[in-house]
Amino acid sequence: MDAGGFRPNWKNLQGDFRTPLKEFVGKFDSYTTPQNRWGGIQIAIKLNQVQVLQSDAFYPQATAEISIKYSERESSAWGIFGTSAAKALGIEVETLEVDYLKNQILHLIRTDNYPIGKDKEGKEMKGTVWEVVEILKPRQKA
Repeated sequence: MDAGGFRPNWKNLQGDFRTPLKEFVGKFDSYTTPQNRWGGIQIAIKLNQVQVLQSDAFYPQATAEISIKYSERESSAWGIFGTSAAKALGIEVETLEVDYLKNQILHLIRTDNYPIGKDKEGKEMKGTVWEVVEILKPRQKA
């Protein structure tokens, strides 16, 4: 049956899709702070010059975006990301500003099912976290 010239595509899909990237190096380009569907804030970090080290699926793009739910809790995905970034920069997490990461070349790793605390009933909660393994220095030209 012909649907009158309809061409299926994947533009404007709705839902929470995450990157298949598991470990990669990329240059921090920018970030936005969209609201998620539950009213919370997400930090969407855009990276370019991506070099894939490990991925759940083929990833041919040179850009990537990772999304981290904003929270002021140290044990949250945002807290873990910030703590690892501060450590890579050699500063205290309390002094870290997200703009310190702009134009930095980050080595990032994703960990799924990471224990992030307990819910109101005392049941362990797990989630996906991103950590900065290191901040790479650009190569010096000879």
